[in-house]
Amino acid sequence: MSFDAISLRFAEIYWNLILKFNLNQMPVYENGNLSAIERILKDFCTKYNFPVKEIPFSFEGLKPELQLELAQNVKKSVVTKYVLGAFCADTQWQFYHFSKTQKWDGIYLNKDFFLTLAKYRSDFEKINYFEWIKYLEGINKEEDSYMLASKLDRSTERENLNSYRKVLFEFGQESCFYCGKKLSENAVDHFIPWSFVKDDKLWNFVLACPACNSKKSDKLTSQLFLTNIRLRNEKLILKKHPFIQKEFKSYTFSKLALMYSNAVFNGFEAGWEPN
Repeated sequence: MSFDAISLRFAEIYWNLILKFNLNQMPVYENGNLSAIERILKDFCTKYNFPVKEIPFSFEGLKPELQLELAQNVKKSVVTKYVLGAFCADTQWQFYHFSKTQKWDGIYLNKDFFLTLAKYRSDFEKINYFEWIKYLEGINKEEDSYMLASKLDRSTERENLNSYRKVLFEFGQESCFYCGKKLSENAVDHFIPWSFVKDDKLWNFVLACPACNSKKSDKLTSQLFLTNIRLRNEKLILKKHPFIQKEFKSYTFSKLALMYSNAVFNGFEAGWEPN
């Protein structure tokens, strides 16, 4: 995982938690000290004359060059300096290690740790959310702590999927991936549910009619559709389009199949098919 990708996601999540939902990330002291991420975000807002409380737009509402500027600030002053380094030391380098070279600037996950994390993803996520909520409740006002679980979900889920919808439609998907109905209106659906994946990648997106999108919800499809998405992705990856090539950079079907089996292992209902 590259530092740039981690920092961009880090900036996006904390933009929502701090600026959109007004949640403190450390206890409020009389001297007014802020956590590093709060200070970076508020300095950034001051620089560009954005409000620092209840900001009226999401991280995706920023121009791409501003997103990258903020992510680089976060990378330099938070991600590589405090977060990843501290956790690496706390776990005695057993989970991942660093690389800071021109060839690769990021972290390498230990294989056994990765497989364990993937297999028990749902359990780790529940523990993480529980501890995160407990911590935030202890350092924020009661009125700001209302519906924290929902706020964490909304902070980690991307709101604007138009770029994925546009690419899929432009490159040939004009009917519902599940029932085959011609699309007059469509929704972008996570083939493996977002509630398990917690990430947006083109290779896990399909276009679905509103009925199938609603009925499938957080279910997994039958194995037939796992074959269908493999074939779809094999065709899509041949397109010489910068966005597609970027999204498929780390894609393998074995990774998608592993995610599917791990979601089943974690209790997600499998076997859904359209009527």
